[in-house]
Amino acid sequence: MGVTVVGISADSQEAAAELAQRLELPFPLLSDPPREVISAFGVADRSNEIAVPAVFVVSRDGEVLWRYVGESPPDIPALEQVLAVLQRERETRDQ
Repeated sequence: MGVTVVGISADSQEAAAELAQRLELPFPLLSDPPREVISAFGVADRSNEIAVPAVFVVSRDGEVLWRYVGESPPDIPALEQVLAVLQRERETRDQ
C-alpha cells in the first residue's frame, strides 16, 4: 500500500533490538529512551516510564490522519481497522 511501518519503544537501543528479535517483528523498532517522540505524540506513561500502546497513521507531510491509543499493552487495533484507514487515505490521495 506504499506505507512504512515502524515501532517506537521507550527502551534502550539494546533492549528494543532484543525485543524486536524475540518478537520477530517484521518492521524496525526504534528506541526513544528520553521519550521525546512518545511525549510529542501524547502517549507517554510517565508514572511507568513507558509509552501506552498506540498506532498512528501519519501522512507523508507529517499530518496525523488517524490514531488509536490503547489502555494496556494488548490493547491495539485490529489489523483490518488500520488497513481500512490506509485504504481510505489511498483512495483520497488518488482522487
